[in-house]
Amino acid sequence: MHWQVIFTEDYRSQILADTKMLLGIDDDSKDEILTFIIDDTINMVLAYCRIEILPRQLLGLISQMAANVYERLDFNDGISSITEGDRKIEYRGRAVFDEYRFRLKPFVNVRGTLPSEVQRS
Repeated sequence: MHWQVIFTEDYRSQILADTKMLLGIDDDSKDEILTFIIDDTINMVLAYCRIEILPRQLLGLISQMAANVYERLDFNDGISSITEGDRKIEYRGRAVFDEYRFRLKPFVNVRGTLPSEVQRS
Protein backbone atom coordinates (compact mmCIF):
# COMPACT_ATOMS: atom_id res chain seq x y z
CA MET A 1 0.00 0.00 0.00
CA HIS A 2 1.32 3.44 -0.89
CA TRP A 3 0.50 5.03 2.48
CA GLN A 4 2.57 2.75 4.67
CA VAL A 5 5.80 3.92 6.22
CA ILE A 6 8.56 2.00 7.91
CA PHE A 7 8.95 3.56 11.32
CA THR A 8 12.41 5.06 11.77
CA GLU A 9 14.15 7.16 14.40
CA ASP A 10 13.46 10.22 12.24
CA TYR A 11 9.73 9.59 12.56
CA ARG A 12 10.06 8.95 16.28
CA SER A 13 11.98 12.23 16.67
CA GLN A 14 9.36 14.09 14.64
CA ILE A 15 6.49 12.67 16.70
CA LEU A 16 8.31 13.62 19.90
CA ALA A 17 8.93 17.16 18.59
CA ASP A 18 5.29 17.51 17.50
CA THR A 19 4.03 16.22 20.84
CA LYS A 20 6.25 18.67 22.73
CA MET A 21 5.02 21.50 20.49
CA LEU A 22 1.39 20.62 21.25
CA LEU A 23 2.17 20.60 24.96
CA GLY A 24 4.28 23.77 24.90
CA ILE A 25 7.35 21.95 26.23
CA ASP A 26 10.61 23.63 25.18
CA ASP A 27 13.21 21.49 26.96
CA ASP A 28 14.14 17.82 27.16
CA SER A 29 13.06 17.26 30.76
CA LYS A 30 9.95 15.26 29.79
CA ASP A 31 11.42 13.33 26.85
CA GLU A 32 11.61 10.01 28.72
CA ILE A 33 7.95 9.92 29.77
CA LEU A 34 6.80 11.34 26.42
CA THR A 35 8.78 8.71 24.50
CA PHE A 36 7.22 6.00 26.66
CA ILE A 37 3.72 7.39 26.02
CA ILE A 38 4.40 7.73 22.27
CA ASP A 39 5.65 4.14 22.00
CA ASP A 40 2.66 2.88 23.95
CA THR A 41 0.29 4.91 21.77
CA ILE A 42 1.87 3.53 18.58
CA ASN A 43 1.52 -0.02 19.90
CA MET A 44 -2.14 0.57 20.80
CA VAL A 45 -2.89 1.98 17.34
CA LEU A 46 -1.13 -0.87 15.55
CA ALA A 47 -2.97 -3.44 17.66
CA TYR A 48 -6.34 -1.74 17.28
CA CYS A 49 -5.97 -1.39 13.52
CA ARG A 50 -4.49 -4.90 13.22
CA ILE A 51 -1.60 -3.64 11.14
CA GLU A 52 2.16 -3.99 11.42
CA ILE A 53 3.29 -0.79 9.70
CA LEU A 54 2.12 2.66 10.79
CA PRO A 55 0.45 4.62 7.97
CA ARG A 56 2.01 8.03 7.29
CA GLN A 57 -1.41 9.68 7.77
CA LEU A 58 -1.44 8.62 11.42
CA LEU A 59 1.87 10.23 12.44
CA GLY A 60 0.15 13.49 13.43
CA LEU A 61 -2.62 11.64 15.21
CA ILE A 62 -0.06 9.77 17.32
CA SER A 63 1.31 13.13 18.51
CA GLN A 64 -2.19 14.36 19.35
CA MET A 65 -3.05 11.18 21.23
CA ALA A 66 0.23 11.19 23.16
CA ALA A 67 -0.22 14.86 24.10
CA ASN A 68 -3.75 14.11 25.27
CA VAL A 69 -2.51 11.22 27.42
CA TYR A 70 0.24 13.39 28.90
CA GLU A 71 -2.18 16.23 29.69
CA ARG A 72 -4.45 13.83 31.57
CA LEU A 73 -1.63 12.56 33.72
CA ASP A 74 -1.78 13.57 37.32
CA PHE A 75 1.59 12.17 38.25
CA ASN A 76 0.21 11.27 41.66
CA ASP A 77 -3.22 10.03 40.68
CA GLY A 78 -3.70 9.79 36.87
CA ILE A 79 -2.00 6.46 36.21
CA SER A 80 -3.28 3.36 37.90
CA SER A 81 -0.30 1.21 36.82
CA ILE A 82 2.79 1.15 34.59
CA THR A 83 4.41 -2.04 33.36
CA GLU A 84 7.63 -1.67 31.36
CA GLY A 85 7.87 -5.28 30.12
CA ASP A 86 5.42 -5.36 27.17
CA ARG A 87 4.91 -1.63 27.74
CA LYS A 88 1.53 -1.23 29.39
CA ILE A 89 0.09 1.89 31.01
CA GLU A 90 -3.31 1.86 32.66
CA TYR A 91 -5.01 5.20 33.24
CA ARG A 92 -7.74 6.20 35.63
CA GLY A 93 -10.86 7.75 34.20
CA ARG A 94 -12.07 7.71 30.61
CA ALA A 95 -9.76 6.12 28.09
CA VAL A 96 -8.05 8.61 25.79
CA PHE A 97 -8.05 6.04 23.01
CA ASP A 98 -11.86 6.06 22.79
CA GLU A 99 -11.84 9.66 21.55
CA TYR A 100 -9.85 8.72 18.45
CA ARG A 101 -11.57 5.53 17.28
CA PHE A 102 -13.45 7.36 14.52
CA ARG A 103 -10.15 8.67 13.08
CA LEU A 104 -8.63 5.19 13.19
CA LYS A 105 -11.58 3.37 11.65
CA PRO A 106 -10.46 3.81 8.00
CA PHE A 107 -7.13 2.15 8.86
CA VAL A 108 -8.53 -0.95 10.57
CA ASN A 109 -7.55 -4.14 8.76
CA VAL A 110 -10.70 -6.21 9.08
CA ARG A 111 -8.90 -9.26 7.70
CA GLY A 112 -6.13 -9.10 10.27
CA THR A 113 -6.04 -11.25 13.35
CA LEU A 114 -5.11 -10.48 16.90
CA PRO A 115 -2.59 -12.66 18.72
CA SER A 116 -5.42 -14.00 20.85
CA GLU A 117 -7.28 -15.09 17.71
CA VAL A 118 -4.44 -17.22 16.34
CA GLN A 119 -5.17 -20.92 16.70
CA ARG A 120 -2.31 -22.81 18.22
CA SER A 121 -1.68 -26.39 17.23
